[in-house]
Formats: sequence, structure tokens, C-alpha cells
Amino acid sequence: MKKSLLALAVLGAFAGAAQAQTSVTIYGQMDVGITKSTGGTTSMNAGDNNKLGFKGTEDLGGGLGALFQAEIRFDPNTGKTEGNGARPLFQGSTVVGLTGGFGTLRLGRALPALQVTAPAFDPWGATRNRGAFHPDTMQAGYNTNPLEPTGTMNRFSNGIFYTTPSMSGFQGNLSIQTKQAQDAGTPTTNAFSAAGTYNNGPIGLGVAYERNAISDKIWLIGGSFKIGSANLMASYANASDSSTTGLAAAVNAARAADAKAWNVGATVDMGTGNFLVGYGKKDPDAGAETKKFAVGYEHKLSKRTFLYADAIHRKVTGASAVKTFDVGIHHNF
Repeated sequence: MKKSLLALAVLGAFAGAAQAQTSVTIYGQMDVGITKSTGGTTSMNAGDNNKLGFKGTEDLGGGLGALFQAEIRFDPNTGKTEGNGARPLFQGSTVVGLTGGFGTLRLGRALPALQVTAPAFDPWGATRNRGAFHPDTMQAGYNTNPLEPTGTMNRFSNGIFYTTPSMSGFQGNLSIQTKQAQDAGTPTTNAFSAAGTYNNGPIGLGVAYERNAISDKIWLIGGSFKIGSANLMASYANASDSSTTGLAAAVNAARAADAKAWNVGATVDMGTGNFLVGYGKKDPDAGAETKKFAVGYEHKLSKRTFLYADAIHRKVTGASAVKTFDVGIHHNF
């Protein structure tokens, strides 16, 4: 009897918590593919981010709402967190905030403004590990957060994130990182990222600027235009590093030379699937340039599931070209 009463009490507590929320959503995606690159063995890899997330909103009245999001990222082949267990459990967003007529304000860990803007100008959406040009060439060797563990380079921890309401297609996005000690050292400055976007009809435009915690900088501009079932896109980025004075050797070694990068590409909705194509180039002020060409196809099995195949050719000056082929399955839930 006592166990039954305890179980009812626990269920009641969860039910009360759920009723207090206007909406709570459990979401995620699973992606597993088979990959073969020049000189390498056939292996299983994630073609996209694998994640399990929880998000919700609460109506506070008067047009004001509270929100939260917590997102776990993992490697489906091993069950470990991303990077063979090296990255944080909540590698995705972990934020709480308020939303209303003023826009949206969030606190915690999330993608900064530049990283939110870039996917619209990459045929693979920037986040996919397949043909994506961001960060391979599109980011021009820049690292958003060099003081975090390897592989967590495109997020702000200890961040403040503000997004304006959309006004006739125009929207602003600002992200600021506090100057707190991180895993690989203490920031020399407050990192910040700002972006402005315009989306109206067939036209998409974006411009962004970012300075990281050790004063490296990047600016990016991109545009897209829809013609029938095709979405054409292009971007240009310019990154510059600050002085190396005072930086730990491991932090400095992970940085790249100043570089410029440009990319062009397109996605085409073919009804039963999507065709993707792109070409990009990164040209450092010192060092070897990188050229990349990729084509891909995604065959839709449903609104949430598709099969994919990609062919990628990547060439770095002074080294042999690397060709990569992959096939896989992607499911959203």
C-alpha cells in the first residue's frame, strides 16, 4: 500500500509540473551512415547531429512567456556523448529565458548569432557532417570558442542571447559571452556575436560579425534566392587572428592563419527527394588553401525520414585529394 501511495504521489507531482507548462516537447533526430574516404577504411559515422532534446514554454500572461531548452548530443554507434565521450553531455543548447513582444531573451549555452545565421547559406545546412561547407571552408578557419574542449567550437557557454521580433522580414540577433574561466583558460575579452537577416519571398540575406574570447574575429555575408524548386546560395567570410601573446600553446596550436573563404551552392526540391550541390574555397594568408566540391541526394521516405548519399572531393594544396562517399538514413522525431 505504501509503495502504491508513493507511486501515486510521484505521478501526481509530474502531472502537476506538466500542467504548469503550456507545452513541453520531447524531440530529436537519429542519423547513421556508412562512409569511405581515400586511404581510409569503411566506417560508420553520424551524417548529422544526433540529439535528444526537451523544450517548453509557459504562458505568463500579458503576452509574456517563459521558455527552456536542454539538448543532449550523442554518437549513436557507441552510445557515448559526441566526440567519443569528450564533449559535454548537453553539447546542444541549455537555456532558459523569456519571450514576448520585445523578442526573445535566453541565458545559458547556445549557438551565437553568426552560427545561427550561417546554415541558410550552406546547401547541407552547416550542421551536417556530410558535404557541409561550414565550418570546413565557410568558417575560414575561425574558432568561436577556442577555450572549450576540442570539437565544441561553435557555441557560447555562459552566454546571453537576444533575438528581435521579425519586422517586415528583418531580424536582429545578438549574443554575448561573460568573461568566465573555461576549460582551456580564461578569456581575454567578452566574446560577442551579432547578425542581421532579411527573409522575404524568394530573397534571403544575412550579415554577421563575431569576436571570440581571445579576440579573434570573423565577418560573414550570405545571400540566397529561390527560383521555382531551386534555392541558390552564396557566402563570403573573412577571419583574422589576434596576437598570440599570453595564449597557452595548446590553444594557439588549434588556431588557423588569417583566411578568406567563399562558397556557392544550391538545393533543389525534386518532389521525392532533394538534390544538393556546392563548391567552396578557403584561402589562408599563410598556408595551404582548401578547395571542396560536394554533391548529394536525399530520398524522402516520409516527412520525417530520408535516405541520403553524398560524394565529396576535398583538396588541400601540397596534399593528395581526398574523396569521400557516404550513404545513410536520417530520422526526426
